[in-house]
Amino acid sequence: LAAIAGALTAIACGPIEKSGLKESWLENLANWFPGLPDGQVVLGRHLLRQGRTGPAREAFRAALNRGIPVFSLAVDWLAEGLQTLDPDAADPAIRWSLMADPRRTFTVLSLATPT
Repeated sequence: LAAIAGALTAIACGPIEKSGLKESWLENLANWFPGLPDGQVVLGRHLLRQGRTGPAREAFRAALNRGIPVFSLAVDWLAEGLQTLDPDAADPAIRWSLMADPRRTFTVLSLATPT
Protein backbone atom coordinates (compact mmCIF):
# COMPACT_ATOMS: atom_id res chain seq x y z
CA LEU A 1 0.00 0.00 0.00
CA ALA A 2 2.87 2.37 0.74
CA ALA A 3 4.29 1.84 -2.74
CA ILE A 4 0.92 2.54 -4.32
CA ALA A 5 0.53 5.68 -2.20
CA GLY A 6 3.95 6.83 -3.39
CA ALA A 7 3.06 6.13 -7.01
CA LEU A 8 -0.24 8.00 -6.70
CA THR A 9 1.61 10.98 -5.27
CA ALA A 10 4.29 10.87 -7.96
CA ILE A 11 1.75 10.71 -10.77
CA ALA A 12 -0.35 13.46 -9.18
CA CYS A 13 2.70 15.73 -9.13
CA GLY A 14 3.44 15.38 -12.84
CA PRO A 15 5.22 13.14 -15.32
CA ILE A 16 7.05 10.28 -13.62
CA GLU A 17 10.28 11.19 -15.36
CA LYS A 18 10.50 14.22 -13.06
CA SER A 19 10.10 12.05 -9.95
CA GLY A 20 12.73 9.51 -10.94
CA LEU A 21 10.24 6.65 -11.20
CA LYS A 22 10.46 4.24 -14.07
CA GLU A 23 7.50 2.94 -16.00
CA SER A 24 8.64 -0.61 -15.25
CA TRP A 25 8.07 0.11 -11.54
CA LEU A 26 4.48 1.17 -12.29
CA GLU A 27 4.00 -2.00 -14.35
CA ASN A 28 5.26 -4.05 -11.40
CA LEU A 29 2.73 -2.39 -9.08
CA ALA A 30 0.00 -3.14 -11.59
CA ASN A 31 0.95 -6.79 -12.06
CA TRP A 32 2.46 -8.03 -8.81
CA PHE A 33 -0.63 -7.24 -6.71
CA PRO A 34 -3.60 -8.67 -8.63
CA GLY A 35 -5.94 -8.13 -5.69
CA LEU A 36 -5.40 -4.37 -5.74
CA PRO A 37 -6.89 -2.31 -8.57
CA ASP A 38 -4.90 0.79 -7.61
CA GLY A 39 -1.70 -0.26 -9.40
CA GLN A 40 -3.57 -0.63 -12.69
CA VAL A 41 -5.18 2.79 -12.14
CA VAL A 42 -1.79 4.44 -11.59
CA LEU A 43 -0.39 2.77 -14.69
CA GLY A 44 -3.46 3.76 -16.70
CA ARG A 45 -3.17 7.39 -15.59
CA HIS A 46 0.50 7.46 -16.58
CA LEU A 47 -0.18 5.88 -19.99
CA LEU A 48 -3.10 8.25 -20.63
CA ARG A 49 -0.91 11.23 -19.81
CA GLN A 50 1.55 9.96 -22.43
CA GLY A 51 -1.20 9.65 -25.02
CA ARG A 52 -1.01 5.85 -25.13
CA THR A 53 -4.76 5.42 -25.08
CA GLY A 54 -4.98 1.73 -26.01
CA PRO A 55 -2.77 0.45 -23.19
CA ALA A 56 -4.30 3.01 -20.80
CA ARG A 57 -7.80 1.73 -21.60
CA GLU A 58 -6.67 -1.84 -20.93
CA ALA A 59 -5.16 -0.81 -17.57
CA PHE A 60 -8.36 0.95 -16.52
CA ARG A 61 -10.46 -2.03 -17.62
CA ALA A 62 -8.20 -4.37 -15.63
CA ALA A 63 -8.57 -2.14 -12.59
CA LEU A 64 -12.35 -2.13 -12.91
CA ASN A 65 -12.38 -5.92 -13.08
CA ARG A 66 -10.41 -6.08 -9.82
CA GLY A 67 -12.97 -4.06 -7.88
CA ILE A 68 -13.03 -0.86 -5.85
CA PRO A 69 -9.62 0.79 -5.42
CA VAL A 70 -8.19 1.15 -1.92
CA PHE A 71 -7.28 4.83 -2.31
CA SER A 72 -9.93 7.52 -2.91
CA LEU A 73 -7.77 9.25 -5.49
CA ALA A 74 -7.55 6.01 -7.48
CA VAL A 75 -11.36 5.76 -7.45
CA ASP A 76 -11.59 9.21 -9.04
CA TRP A 77 -8.86 8.49 -11.59
CA LEU A 78 -10.51 5.20 -12.54
CA ALA A 79 -13.83 6.96 -13.17
CA GLU A 80 -12.14 9.74 -15.15
CA GLY A 81 -10.04 7.32 -17.19
CA LEU A 82 -12.97 5.14 -18.13
CA GLN A 83 -15.21 8.13 -18.90
CA THR A 84 -12.53 9.33 -21.30
CA LEU A 85 -11.45 6.06 -22.89
CA ASP A 86 -14.30 3.58 -22.43
CA PRO A 87 -17.55 5.40 -21.55
CA ASP A 88 -19.67 2.27 -22.00
CA ALA A 89 -17.76 0.55 -19.15
CA ALA A 90 -17.53 3.58 -16.86
CA ASP A 91 -20.82 3.34 -14.94
CA PRO A 92 -19.61 1.26 -11.95
CA ALA A 93 -16.53 3.45 -11.48
CA ILE A 94 -18.60 6.62 -11.75
CA ARG A 95 -21.00 5.30 -9.09
CA TRP A 96 -18.06 4.46 -6.80
CA SER A 97 -16.61 7.92 -7.35
CA LEU A 98 -19.90 9.58 -6.43
CA MET A 99 -20.18 7.41 -3.31
CA ALA A 100 -16.57 7.91 -2.19
CA ASP A 101 -15.52 10.51 0.36
CA PRO A 102 -12.67 12.42 -1.32
CA ARG A 103 -11.54 13.82 2.05
CA ARG A 104 -10.42 10.35 3.11
CA THR A 105 -7.16 8.81 1.99
CA PHE A 106 -8.60 5.32 1.92
CA THR A 107 -11.79 4.65 0.03
CA VAL A 108 -14.89 5.05 2.16
CA LEU A 109 -18.18 4.62 0.35
CA SER A 110 -21.43 6.10 1.58
CA LEU A 111 -24.30 3.72 1.03
CA ALA A 112 -26.89 6.31 2.10
CA THR A 113 -29.07 7.85 -0.57
CA PRO A 114 -28.22 11.55 -0.99
CA THR A 115 -31.04 13.92 -0.10
